[in-house]
Parts: sequence; structure tokens; C-alpha cells
Amino acid sequence: MQGRWGHTESMKMERLGPEGATRATHVDASADGAYAAAFQNAGVMMLIVRAGDGTIVDVNREFVAETGYARDEVIGRTSREIGLFADPPLGDQIARGMKERGCVREMEARVVNRAGETVYALLSSDMIMVDGAPHLITTVFNTTKRHDAEEALRASEQRYRSLVEQTADGVLLVDSQARILDINPAMAELIGRPIAELLGTLWTSYLDPAQLGELAFVRPELQSGESRVLERRIVRPDGSTVELEIHARQFSPGRMLGIARDVGARKAAERERARLIEAIEQLAESIIITDPTGTIVYVNPTVMRETGLTHDELVGQNHRILTGSGELADLYAAVFQNVNSTGSWAGEVQTQIKKGSVLRWAAQVSALRDTSGNVVNYVAILRDVAHERELEDQLRQAQKMEAVGRLAGGVAHDFNNLLTAINGFTELAATEAEPGSDIAEYLEEIRRSAERATALTRQLLTFGRRAVLQPLVLDLNQVVAEIAPMLRRIIGDDIRLEVTTDPMLRRTRADRGQLEQVIVNLAANGRDAMPDGGSLTISTQNAVDAEARGWIRMRITDTGSGMDAAISEHIFEPFFTTKSPGSGTGLGLATVFGIVRQSGGNVTVESSPGQGSSFCVDLPACEFEPDAVSAPAADGIQHVGRETVLV
Repeated sequence: MQGRWGHTESMKMERLGPEGATRATHVDASADGAYAAAFQNAGVMMLIVRAGDGTIVDVNREFVAETGYARDEVIGRTSREIGLFADPPLGDQIARGMKERGCVREMEARVVNRAGETVYALLSSDMIMVDGAPHLITTVFNTTKRHDAEEALRASEQRYRSLVEQTADGVLLVDSQARILDINPAMAELIGRPIAELLGTLWTSYLDPAQLGELAFVRPELQSGESRVLERRIVRPDGSTVELEIHARQFSPGRMLGIARDVGARKAAERERARLIEAIEQLAESIIITDPTGTIVYVNPTVMRETGLTHDELVGQNHRILTGSGELADLYAAVFQNVNSTGSWAGEVQTQIKKGSVLRWAAQVSALRDTSGNVVNYVAILRDVAHERELEDQLRQAQKMEAVGRLAGGVAHDFNNLLTAINGFTELAATEAEPGSDIAEYLEEIRRSAERATALTRQLLTFGRRAVLQPLVLDLNQVVAEIAPMLRRIIGDDIRLEVTTDPMLRRTRADRGQLEQVIVNLAANGRDAMPDGGSLTISTQNAVDAEARGWIRMRITDTGSGMDAAISEHIFEPFFTTKSPGSGTGLGLATVFGIVRQSGGNVTVESSPGQGSSFCVDLPACEFEPDAVSAPAADGIQHVGRETVLV
């Protein structure tokens, strides 16, 4: 050779085998040219190095292109001299490989180009004989791109591995038999066992046995390849359970990846929320929630039941749908202003509903705020107090009547004592007066006035509940039938009396005389309301109240002038009358009230101007047969005894 391989017309090359045996190969000029062309045009870096001292004797074009060295810069020099390899011991490794195996195959090396840049390569060398001298022909394959890709892949795998290791969610990889192939610390902590103990075991062995019959995180999901969300409960070694939500998908054929999260706290919160909503839905109070602008976002069924409005008519509407305009709207505006400043408000409000009527509510309004203190919702808890206020009014009325009754009873008792003395002295004075004289007439007038005062006193005592009752089991139908003829004489010929009784009417226990007085007083009251005539109707029937208690009901209805609500509220009060002075005592209906209440019943009135009045008397029902009432003697003989009355 004349300095470069392939530039002589002929040469001899011998390739040494692994054991040092030689094989002589003669290459003629034409073959030598072919080898030279192959060497120069090879697509990888190639160089020929003298085996004895490592001197580079030739390099090909790819070597020049890859390294940036000119041929003249490297031929005659060693790779160490030019710093071709970043790893200096590489030559020793090649020599050792050639000695042991007679060749070097794909040894990893780092090649430094002329610019000082390092590229990664795989190096292979074979021993050849050139003109009787041993040489190494070395092939250098640039693997920088592959190396960079592998490094990037390793870095990516490490990065994702680090993410999996550090994530708070559990990560689990299983095969088609549910064996755990990989698991992160978070998942191991959820199961309550170390990673080394879990690897290779069956995932299903940690599930709650009650769930083994359900679709598990195993083969069925692997076949479909679909992502799905599963809920599973695992049992820890200490017996406690953990509720997991697992997002599962096919990782690769035969492998399933699951990402698990402990949802026990969330499930408990959801159950608590469900219980809270169920309780709110069943509350007897009305619950209304609005946003900061006053738009209704929630109502419970009680609101719809009490207002008569549907869910769609309320939710999404402004609260003004319940407040209307004017003073009611101004009140609600003041309520919200107070809530914004103090956080809550309590009081009574009126709410206008669809039909135009008004509900009376005891309200508790509160503001819900976020962490920044901004109002996010208003919550109103409303309780219908209309019935309570009505009961309170009735209680106040009853207390007032009780107080007046006690006063009237006390006065009547003392007055009765005075009347006894008046009557006694009048009788004595009458015995001294000349019959037919003016004095006798005056005394008779005093006696008649005293009798009227005595009757009035009895009414006061009855109202004050100081009269002695003689309660008997009565048939109210019989009482009404027997007193009807007298009622016709009381009400007069210009008023028609109609009696309608229920043949199945139950019995009641009351004082017959006082019950007759109730009927007479109510009939007289109806007569006074019909100066131009009309009709008076008495009816009886059975009734049952909301608590399933039995009552008998007597209704006395007239077609008179009627009363407005203001008068109806006071008609049972003592001495209250709408008649002209001197036309009535104002005790008739008060006496009715006292007798009925003393008998354990109730009396109410329904009336409106021009529509007449209807008095309803309810008395407790009983199941006993009527008591026998002694009839007067039929023989007409006056029986006289020998008893003495001491006064």
C-alpha cells in the first residue's frame, strides 16, 4: 500500500481467525478496487488501524462526514492522539476482545468529533492482514438518536414512575387473573399491607366478601377494553373497611390499570346530605332558599302545599311572587336589609299566595356566606301560625269570659242574698197592707220586680258556673221535640219553625233544664233578628272531630239580618248587646256559652250581614241509654207533706 488502502494496484490480505490461524486471501487488482469502493462508500464510519501501534492508516468518507476530521488530519495518528474516543480505556477493551474472540461486536463507545461534540456509537472490529501486517478494520455505527430516544424514554418512565409513586391516589396494575403486577405506595396504604406482600397476590382476596358476586375489577373489564368507574370496598387487616372509587381501563392486552380513591368520607357526607334533605323534605315548616338576588332556588314540599303553587311556579322566580307589592314588599325589603347587617332576622310575616289569600308565617331568615364573607344564599324557615294565633285569640276570649263569669257569679250570689231579704220583707209588709190599697199594689210591684231580678240572678249564676247541675243521659231529639210547641209560641206566628233530626243521633250527658234554656235563648235570639218574619231551623246530627272524638251537633239557623265579623267576635260576652237600651240584658247568649262550656261542649256562630245566622252547639256524645225522667203525678191530687223548711 502507498499510504491509503485501495490505492495500490494489488495487495494481499489475510484475515486472522479466533484462534490465531491464518487464511491467505489473494485479491487481484480488480477485486482490490471493488473493496476500496465498498470501504469508501459504506454508510457507516469505517477506519483501518495498524495492530501494532494503533496508527490509523485509512478512514472512509462517512468517517470524515461524521467526525469533521479531514483524512490527512487522522492518517498516521492514533485515536488517542486525536482524542477520538471519550473513553480512553476503549483501546484496551478492543485489544482484549480481539485476543479473546478474534473480533469485537457492538461495543458501546462515545465518539468525540472535531468540534468537541460527543456522539454515541456501537463499535465492531475485525483483524485483517494487509501486506503481511496485522490491521484492525473498525466499523463505528452512530447510535446517538437511538440513545437519546432511549434516554428520553427512561427519563419519561422515571418521571411517570415518580408521579405514580408520589400521587395520593392508589394505582394498581393486575393481569387477567387479578394478580397484582404493580402497585404504588398509596394503594398499598389503602389496602393496609406493604408493597412486597401485595405483589403477585390476588386483588380480589382483599375485597369485602359481600362484593365478590358483583362485577369485579378483573376479566370482564379486560375483555371490553372500556373505561369504567367501579365502587369497591376492601377489608384491611384490622377488620376496618375502606370504600374505593376505581377508574379502571385496559392498560395493555391482558392487563388492567386501576386508579383508586378513598371515597368513604364523601360517601358518608352524601349519606348525611341525603338524610338532611329527607328531613327538610318532610319538615312541617316551610323552607325557602334564594340566591343573593332573591331568586328562589329551593322550596320543600310544605311550601307548595301551603301556598298552592307548584315547584315550577316557585323555583327560578323572584321571592316577590310571594310578597307582591306595597307594604308587604317593603317589609320583605327591610327583612333582607336586616339579615345582611346582622346575619339573621326573626318575626312574623304575611305571604300572598296565588289565590290572593294571605298566609301568616313565623319566620326565621338567615344569610349563608362563603369564606370571603359574601352572601351566597338566604334561607327562610317559615311556620304557619294562623291557627296558633286563632287559638291564642280564643284563649284570651275564654280567659276574659272566665274572669267575667267569676265576677258575675260572685255578684249574683251576693245579690241573691239581698233579693231573699227583699222578698221576705215584701211578703211581711204585704200582710200588713190593706188589700186593694195603693200600698198593697206598690208591694206587689216590688215582689214582681224581685222575681224578675231573681230570674236574672239565676242567669248570672249559670253563666258564672255556680248553678248546681243535674246531668242526665239525654236524647237531644226528644228534648227538641218536647220543647218545640213552646218555641212556636215564643217566636210568634210570623216565623216558621222547622225541625230536622237525625234518627241515628247518639246520646249526650247534660242538664235537661239548662239544655232547654240554651234552645230557648237561641230561638229567642233568632226571633229578635227577624222582626219582619222568616224561618227558624233546628237540626241535629252526629259529628266527629279531627281527633276522632264523637259529638252530637245541634244547629239553630235563622234568616234574619245577620252580623258582621266584628259583632260575631263579641256576642258571647256578658252584657254585650246590639239591641236598643232597655230591650235586653245582654246575658242571653253569654248564658248559652256558659251552659254549653260547663257541659263540656262548644258553641260557635257563622253569620254575615243580610244572610242570617247559624249557631252550632257541639256536645260530647255517650253510648248510654237515656235516664228515666219522673213524670208529674197523673191523679191531679196535691200531695202535702209535714216537712219544715229552715231558711
